[in-house]
Amino acid sequence: MKIKTRLYLSTFISIAGIIGIAAFSLVTILMVKDKITVLTSQSTPLQVKTVQFQQAVEKLSADLLQLGLSNDLQDVKQISAAITRERENLDRINAELNSLRKNPMETAIFSDLHAQVLKATDEKFKSMAVFKEEASKVNGAMARVDKSLVSLKEIVGTLVLATSRRAATATQTLETRLKEKNTSPEILESVQDYRNEVDNDLVMHKRINSLNDIVYAIGVDAKLLDAKARMIMLSETPADLDRASAEVQAIQARIIRNVNQAGKGIKEIKNSGFVDDMVATINGAVASAGGSLRTISASQRKVLENMALVDNSVKKVKAVALEQGLKSEANVQSTAQEQQKFVTVVGERVDLFKKLLIGVSLAVVAAALLIGITTMVCINRSLSRMTQAFTSIAETGDFTQSVAIKRNDEFGVTSQAFNKLIESFTRIISAVSGSSSKLSHSSHGLTGAAQEIHAAIGSQSASISQVAAASMEMAQTVTLISTNTARIAGSAQDAGAIAAQGAEIVARTGREVQEIAAAVEESTATMHSLHDHSQQVGEIVDLIVEITDQTNLLALNAAIEAARAGEHGRGFAVVADEVRKLATSTADATVDITRRIKAIQDDTQSAVKAMQKCLEKVERGVAHSAQAGDSLRQIVGSVSLLQEMTSEISTATGQLAESSDEISADIVAIERSSAETVQAAAYIATESDNLSRLAVDLREEISRYTCPEGSLTVEPVLRQGTAQRWQPIAGGSGTQPGQLSPPVSPMKLISA
Repeated sequence: MKIKTRLYLSTFISIAGIIGIAAFSLVTILMVKDKITVLTSQSTPLQVKTVQFQQAVEKLSADLLQLGLSNDLQDVKQISAAITRERENLDRINAELNSLRKNPMETAIFSDLHAQVLKATDEKFKSMAVFKEEASKVNGAMARVDKSLVSLKEIVGTLVLATSRRAATATQTLETRLKEKNTSPEILESVQDYRNEVDNDLVMHKRINSLNDIVYAIGVDAKLLDAKARMIMLSETPADLDRASAEVQAIQARIIRNVNQAGKGIKEIKNSGFVDDMVATINGAVASAGGSLRTISASQRKVLENMALVDNSVKKVKAVALEQGLKSEANVQSTAQEQQKFVTVVGERVDLFKKLLIGVSLAVVAAALLIGITTMVCINRSLSRMTQAFTSIAETGDFTQSVAIKRNDEFGVTSQAFNKLIESFTRIISAVSGSSSKLSHSSHGLTGAAQEIHAAIGSQSASISQVAAASMEMAQTVTLISTNTARIAGSAQDAGAIAAQGAEIVARTGREVQEIAAAVEESTATMHSLHDHSQQVGEIVDLIVEITDQTNLLALNAAIEAARAGEHGRGFAVVADEVRKLATSTADATVDITRRIKAIQDDTQSAVKAMQKCLEKVERGVAHSAQAGDSLRQIVGSVSLLQEMTSEISTATGQLAESSDEISADIVAIERSSAETVQAAAYIATESDNLSRLAVDLREEISRYTCPEGSLTVEPVLRQGTAQRWQPIAGGSGTQPGQLSPPVSPMKLISA
């Protein structure tokens, strides 16, 4: 059996084993996939849908609670729409759960709860609208009450004023009578009449004060009634609502009682139809406010009833959410138990298929090992024979040996091909031996010629090196001259630039000094104007002094008149004294101002003189700046001429330096080429010598091999110089067996 057949058989068994293992694995995978499909298509979706159902219930419950607590109509609409979508989502999830497991959840209760909460919320907003409308009415009624109370207060104020006037009139009358009546009975009669009038006025004052207190109490009760309206709306329990309603009724009754009492009291003092109108207006406004408050109370009672319904609905929502959560948890636990059963069954079947897979794998491995061992023994035996033959030929160089393997397999074919390769090597060695003789003679002549060339080129290279050194020195000298000239030109250019900058700076300084002169002139004019204004201020101070004197005179006259008036002029005397003090203070301040203005005038005059001197110095500075500018412009012209001359010198030396550099570069290039030629000649000589040695070594190596016709016979010759030559044994123009072939040209060897 051939090696290829054995390998094919081993491969077939291995592939068959792999296919069998794959089949068992596929069956196992399909079984596991079936169980996993059951888990993923029923158990896991059931858990996921249960969790989704529980989350939807929690979200729906939270939105229902938010709907019950919302106070914005737009938010109510949005939350209600969201609850509708969540109910639809909840019904969809419940239907999916029902398809996975015949145990539907109760979801209709959420629809009822939604309707109840929405109804309660609508009632709350309606009640709020009623409250706003009725509260507006109450505010209008209270505004009318306040307006009427203002009118009543004005009437009471009028009564107070009339009483005060009557008392004043009675007092004046009494004083007149006391002056006119000199007898005691008449005086006593007048005093008695005055006392009676005073008693009547006191009684009237008490009644008016009582009316004023009643009006004030009505105003307080009106504000309290407005506040109780808000307390009714903010009631949280029916008891609070009843208590607030009772307080409103009591306040309303108290306002009506006080209004009637105030109207009656005012009419007793001053009968007027206007008072009746005010009382009727207040009673009507209070009655209107009472009706609105009763409407608000009824609306708030409905709101409380609806809020009680909402609270009950919220409790139901929490209870339903808790119940649905418990059901969902029970469903999840049941699904987890079923999943555990599936996992146990899958584990048992996987263990069974694992044992079968191990058995099939062991059988396949045993068959593959049997075929592999037999193939390995056969290959090892043939390789040993071939290795022995190859080693012997390599160590002895005897190409007469051959590999003897008489087999029909691949090793037999390989041994025959190797024997043919040995025959080809024998023919090649014979040809290489003849070529090496020719190579030895040619390399000897090439070495001598290369040595002569090397000596001649070395002498030439030394002369070129001397010329290159002299050229380099000259180029460096010219470069130094060019560099110094360029530096001189640069310095001249810098000096010109600096001089130009100086001229520009001097010109700018002149302009700035002129600007300073103009500014000084303006300052001088300003100081003159300030001096004139200070003179005007002095005139104003003189006017103030005159006014002060007049004020003192006026205060003196006022004091004299006050002294004449006696007790009645005491207050006027105080005023006159204060005016005198003010005039004295004004006089003192005027003296101080005069002193300061005088100092300012003196300082202003000094500043005018200083500014005049500064102006003269600035004008002299302008003249000096102009002279400096002219001098710097002359320097700039001289430096420019020097710069042109140094630029021409620098250009000429630069061109000379470039020419010297080019000559030096050419000489250096010639020197470099000469050196490279010397190196090439030395390299040729060295390589020729190496080639001669290689030819000798090649003949020595070829002499080690034995060809089938007989051993190659070579005759060594003495080495000449550094190489040893080999020559073939002369045998005519042709070659005989055992002799080297005649010399062959290198081109022929390359083409061969």
